Amino acid sequence: MKNGIGKFYSQLNYLSDLLKKIGLLEECNLYPENILLSLSEIRRLTYNQLWKSYFSNNNYHFNLKDSSLFLFNFDNSSFIFISNPKDSISFGDFLVEQGFDEYETDKYILYPNYEQYLSECDLKEFPLLIRYDYDDDSYNQGMHPVSHLHIGFGNNTRIGLINEMNVEAFVYFVIRQLYPSYWQLILTDKKLLKRIKTNKNNLIEIEDAFYNDKDKLELYLKY
Repeated sequence: MKNGIGKFYSQLNYLSDLLKKIGLLEECNLYPENILLSLSEIRRLTYNQLWKSYFSNNNYHFNLKDSSLFLFNFDNSSFIFISNPKDSISFGDFLVEQGFDEYETDKYILYPNYEQYLSECDLKEFPLLIRYDYDDDSYNQGMHPVSHLHIGFGNNTRIGLINEMNVEAFVYFVIRQLYPSYWQLILTDKKLLKRIKTNKNNLIEIEDAFYNDKDKLELYLKY
């Protein structure tokens, strides 16, 4: 993957501002201590346990208003969106119920209360995890695309991409598919649209060595 660490953090800062602007961001954490769980660890966890391991330990980059999370592993070229598995209200709505203003600077004193509330909520029937990976070491013609999306949890779905995604493209994809009302806000802002188009046009296509005849038999997406 050819995007450098400087560009990675530049995009994270930009996305933090964007998510704030459209009202979707609850908390930004640019330097989480540990966002990488091994595959063996993940396989031992339920979806709820996986989300909780990230949420409760603040091991995420973006915590959204609905307590869904974005995590970006630059070293492993892996970007993850994990939706809140609980049938719950947002932290902002919880604050209002408790007589707080969500814009008060000391609002996070109620976060332990909110976590307790979440632990008592029912699980959603269909929470959703979306992960993007660029993995040239595991590339296998016709079986394991070098650039691919995983949709869902605990399955072997890999949807190949002609492009290498960057963190901006991944976040735009998630907002468009899962938060259409927020995407509609973006569509009304000419400056944001210009940024999105520029990012899209600058995405790098995968090398020919990673797109062979067996790969061409299956559906590949072009961003």
